[in-house]
Amino acid sequence: RDAAAAAGMASPPAVCDVQTAFVKLTLEQEASFFEDMAALNVRPPDAVTRVTDYVPEIVSYIETIARNGYCYEANGSVYFDTAAFTSSEGKVYGKLVDASALADKELLAEGEGALSASSAEADKRHPSDFALWKASKPGEPAW
Repeated sequence: RDAAAAAGMASPPAVCDVQTAFVKLTLEQEASFFEDMAALNVRPPDAVTRVTDYVPEIVSYIETIARNGYCYEANGSVYFDTAAFTSSEGKVYGKLVDASALADKELLAEGEGALSASSAEADKRHPSDFALWKASKPGEPAW
């Protein structure tokens, strides 16, 4: 209360509901994007899909991958286990990519961008593993 008074406020600001703020911000930015596209005479999409609208289906799919033994949890995140998948009979990971690309750590890091430079790298069992679900950090929305 003293800090609020010093800043000229009658009362301290309300606690931010990260989830609500995130949804509000994304909807505002989406609307702005579609306005810009209309101003450029770009036809609107026939359908708009938002990953947040499909969280239960995504969770169900990851649970299926887990039941098949092809993923693992590390610090709240879930990673696809490329080695487990490749070692399964009849499974070939990266069959559309030159085999040498799967061993190229620099190329793998480039493909994951900032995700590979964080603590995620330490959580992964193999450099080619990738996130199926990322744990929320403090202050981030959670699904």
